[in-house]
Amino acid sequence: MPKYVSATTKEKLCKSYEEFGSFDKAAKALGIQRHRIVRAVYESRRLCPQCVKPLDRNGSLCTACLEKLNQSAKKRYGALKKSGFCTRCHKPTDREGLTRCDKCLQHESKTNQSRRKNRIATGTCIYCQSPSISDSKYCENHLLKQRRKGRQDLSNSYFSGNRDAILERDHYTCQICKDMVARPEVHHIDNNRYNNDLLNLITLCRACHSVVTFLTYSKNPKAVYDFFVAHKRI
Repeated sequence: MPKYVSATTKEKLCKSYEEFGSFDKAAKALGIQRHRIVRAVYESRRLCPQCVKPLDRNGSLCTACLEKLNQSAKKRYGALKKSGFCTRCHKPTDREGLTRCDKCLQHESKTNQSRRKNRIATGTCIYCQSPSISDSKYCENHLLKQRRKGRQDLSNSYFSGNRDAILERDHYTCQICKDMVARPEVHHIDNNRYNNDLLNLITLCRACHSVVTFLTYSKNPKAVYDFFVAHKRI
């Protein structure tokens, strides 16, 4: 039974089961599939439909049955992936290394685009359907995740993927003031942002990084140097 079924329909299904006394008779009388009545009855009684035991989590299955279902799905997915078949329609994929055929990929892309358009039009997040922020298609949580992801991608691409290696090499400490900071920055020694060699990159804190940039691009570097020496920055 889909998740969008209302509570009134669940009550009707449960009442029909109580009247007829069996799932098959109730399904024939209502003209629906049997599993819908079974799921509605078990959800109303807080029972797992697989093992008929009380539920120990929020959902339609208990933890043991859910783990079994996930394990069987992983095995089936791995077998289809190794054999070169589509994991959705179980047909041979058109290219190697893909888990979907071209038809399933096109169908998924179309459904995802239409779903995103509908959610943006209704003012909900495109991922979790919670209310989105004004002038945005994300909620607060997913907006922060997208910003962090963008910063990580930018930092990795800006330093050719050497940023994490430089921070670990310098132990996340500034190489000028020798302080360990929470948000270290990476600086190009020759001021050439395209030269991302490991010997050309160094870890600095934000204060020392600003000092270096001031000394590099200021018209009177001696005055700037004396100012920062007086304030014990260098």
